[in-house]
Amino acid sequence: MKLYRHSQTLLLLTSVLIFTSSCVEQFTESSEIQIEQTGMDALLIPDGFDFNMSKTQGVNVGFQPSNGRVAQEEALQFAIFGVDLSGEIHSLKIGYATLAKGISTTITKPIHIEQLYMNTKYKGNSRFFELNEDNLVVDETDLIVDDGIFESSNGRTKGTPSCTSFLGNATKISCKNNVVVIKSSASFLHVDIEFSNGVLQRFQPGETGSVNANQNQWEFTGSIGTYSLVDAVRFTVYADCKTSPRQVSEEMATFMNPCQEMDMEQDEDQDGVPDHSDVSPSDPSVAAVSYFPALDKYATFAFEDMWPFKGDYDFNDLVVSHQASIYTNAFDFVTKVDYQFQIRAIGAIFDNDLCINFSDPEHQVFLDQIIPKSIQHEIITLDSKTELRFSHIRDVFGRAGFINTDTTKVFYEPIRVSFTALFNGKVRSDDFEIDEYLRINQEEGREVHKSGRPYTSLADKSMFGTANDDTNLAAGKLYKSKDNLPWVLEIPTEWEYPKEKVKIIDGYPKFKDFAQGKTNSPWYTDDAGNKIHKHLYRKKN
Repeated sequence: MKLYRHSQTLLLLTSVLIFTSSCVEQFTESSEIQIEQTGMDALLIPDGFDFNMSKTQGVNVGFQPSNGRVAQEEALQFAIFGVDLSGEIHSLKIGYATLAKGISTTITKPIHIEQLYMNTKYKGNSRFFELNEDNLVVDETDLIVDDGIFESSNGRTKGTPSCTSFLGNATKISCKNNVVVIKSSASFLHVDIEFSNGVLQRFQPGETGSVNANQNQWEFTGSIGTYSLVDAVRFTVYADCKTSPRQVSEEMATFMNPCQEMDMEQDEDQDGVPDHSDVSPSDPSVAAVSYFPALDKYATFAFEDMWPFKGDYDFNDLVVSHQASIYTNAFDFVTKVDYQFQIRAIGAIFDNDLCINFSDPEHQVFLDQIIPKSIQHEIITLDSKTELRFSHIRDVFGRAGFINTDTTKVFYEPIRVSFTALFNGKVRSDDFEIDEYLRINQEEGREVHKSGRPYTSLADKSMFGTANDDTNLAAGKLYKSKDNLPWVLEIPTEWEYPKEKVKIIDGYPKFKDFAQGKTNSPWYTDDAGNKIHKHLYRKKN
């Protein structure tokens, strides 16, 4: 804001006062006083800043032939997961690869995930690798679990293994005289056993079989509960990995039953992926799956719906948590998406639509199911994509007014919506996109997207550059304000959003440094200093 003062006006206003020449500043027509900006206007966000909190990272793994113990044409299943600053594990992708071709994929990695790892399952047995760089070369003999880490006495090795070394690397399973023997350098917590009829049972040490005094060797013979040993298909072992006297981490490894004769090349659905490496052995359209933001985790959309005008920046006009499981076939083309979202809050007076579109150039998307069926929705074809539009999103609560933004008011349970979309397998996983945006107040053409995301052909382009919008198509600037602020945020966790009329920087003070590009730290997590809880909405007790 600028304030101009002419010399004549200044003399008129000060005519009742006496000034000396030493303390009077004469203002000319070009003089101005800068009024300090506060709040969101003072963020000074740099041009081109990316508000994306889920970065993509390429993962390329090659397998180096060794002594001939492993054939290049053999296959394995791999899982890529991340570990965040608190030590929590986030499963991101389960895929399939041949050793000759290796692994080449793109992972969506939320910024709160500190490190990526890979777990391989070769012939049912697990091994663990750190993904410190985009490219990794694995010696094929490292895929084989052997006795090299154990002493001849089969006792615990000297020293204490790190937790990362246990994931399959420090555990051995073998069959000796029709006895399954599992040995580890860590202490067993329990074992999950899957039987041939699909039943999964958990056993504690001492419940079945025999465990040694150190609880790091477990033998199974004859019967396991009400089943026989030959009925056991695979064993998933959980153990304590002690990195210090005060820290214990639960780790796991999965093994096929070594005493059971199995056809490791069995392929029930005839899709070219052996059953032991196929996430859905009976479905020829599915062989692998990617999770967003991670398995059993939710990300959060937070919308401001006043575009192109300034909002109040409390980012609670519509708050939606969402997750997606994206399934691909043996050739890495998308065939199915399981999508779930929860409508958590509505702090808007407008009657808005939530729109979700999918990369689908042939428009062959079919809804297999949608729950609840009562929610208003339609499928339209738009810009070589298939769009699922949920109309009058507030109506699912059956009431008017704000919902779950004022802690003094009644809390309404979030509305859960789920659907399955089936595709004809024409888009590769790395080219597949899901884009969610808001259609404001039932006005066709008035739509707001995440910053930098393209608008649809229905968008009213005459609104660009009006009010507070600073969209510049030539410069590639989309859906940002004149202060470079967005109208939509996507936070890669379930997010505690601000109360009504509380600006995001008041509830999340570290958002300021993030938005100014000073740090890429996860400002939205529970880490100390990230949240001012009194400004955030929580269910009224």
